[in-house]
Amino acid sequence: MTQLLVPFSFLGIDAAIYLVSAIIGFAVAYYAFRLHSFSENRSHYYLYMGFTAISIGLLLLSVATFYAFINLKVLCTQECYANMLDPAFDIWDFGYWLYYLASIIAYGFFALMYMPKRKERKLFFILPVWFVAFPYFHLLSFFMVSYVVFRSFISYRTNKSLKSMLVFAAFLAIGIFHLLSLLNIFGKAVYVIAHIILLLGFLSLLAVLLKINKSQPVVKKR
Repeated sequence: MTQLLVPFSFLGIDAAIYLVSAIIGFAVAYYAFRLHSFSENRSHYYLYMGFTAISIGLLLLSVATFYAFINLKVLCTQECYANMLDPAFDIWDFGYWLYYLASIIAYGFFALMYMPKRKERKLFFILPVWFVAFPYFHLLSFFMVSYVVFRSFISYRTNKSLKSMLVFAAFLAIGIFHLLSLLNIFGKAVYVIAHIILLLGFLSLLAVLLKINKSQPVVKKR
C-alpha cells in the first residue's frame, strides 16, 4: 500500500503539497491558454492541456490523501500505522489511480510540445497500452518525461536564456520526482524530498509563464 511508504508525521502535508501544486498548475494552464489565445502557438496549447490534466489529477489526489489523513489520524496511532497492512482498494488508492491517468495524459501533451507536427497523432496510440501497466506508473512516467527533459535541455543549450533554463529545470524536477518515487522503499525521507522537488518544478514553470506574460505582451492576430 502507498501509505506505508509515507512518514506518519508527513501525512496531511503531502495533501497540502498536492493542493498547492494543483493551484500552481492551474495558474500555469491559465497563462499558457492566455498565450495561446494570442499567439496560436501549438506548444502553448499542449502546455495548457497538459497542466490542466495534471492539475485536475493533483486536486483529486489531494482530496483523497486528505481523506486518508483524517481517517488515519483519528483511527490510528503511529505504532499501528507502522505495522499496518491494508490490501483493500480504498478512496486513497482510487485517488492515486485518477492522478496516474491524468498524469499519463498530461505527459503525452508535454511530449507533443516537442514532436514534429506530422507525428503528433501517433503518440496517443501508445497510451492505452501503458494504462494497463499502472503498477509501474512512476517508471513509465519517468520514461515519458525523459523525452521532454531531453528536448527542453536541447532548447536551453540552443537558446541559453533564463526562460529555457527554467523550463528545463521544471521538467527535470518532475522527472526527478518520479525517479525518487521509485526509490521510496529505501527510506520514507525519499518520499518527502520527492514531493518538495515536485513543488519546486511547478513553481519554476509558473515563473517562466509569468515572466513571458509580463515582459512580452503580444498582439492578437486579426
